[in-house]
Amino acid sequence: MAILTAVYATPKHSRLCIFTDSQAAIDAIANAATNLRKAHRKLKNWTIVKAIEEIANVQNLTLRLEKVKAHSGVIHNETADKLAREGCLKPVCSPDLQSLTSVNAVSCWNTETIEEPLRHFTKKLGKAKHSIKWRLLNRNISTTSAFKSKQIQ
Repeated sequence: MAILTAVYATPKHSRLCIFTDSQAAIDAIANAATNLRKAHRKLKNWTIVKAIEEIANVQNLTLRLEKVKAHSGVIHNETADKLAREGCLKPVCSPDLQSLTSVNAVSCWNTETIEEPLRHFTKKLGKAKHSIKWRLLNRNISTTSAFKSKQIQ
């Protein structure tokens, strides 16, 4: 999200160099342009990656991402980590997906954008549903209650 914010705030026709300790973010953004049209949906946080890619293209930005070692005492990286921790406590902002021209459809669940591959999401959903059904069976309620009471003691 920090990279998206930086790209969004950069004036048109600029060069932007972002130092990050997230190799996953660097790889996802670097590979976004080379991915096939539907392949981007197999990425985690694909909406953010597509927003970064599209804003950089529309604004004609030269984007360079450089890896810095995490927790290595680099003062700006430590400051960024501190701000990120503080930002976790604030309301989440998300890109306006309606304005992305390269995205035809967005998968949602209860008005929340699904930021992971649909196959993984549906597997998690199925496991959660199955687990809830199992726990609510009469024969299992006493077992789960006994387990909880052991944990409390």
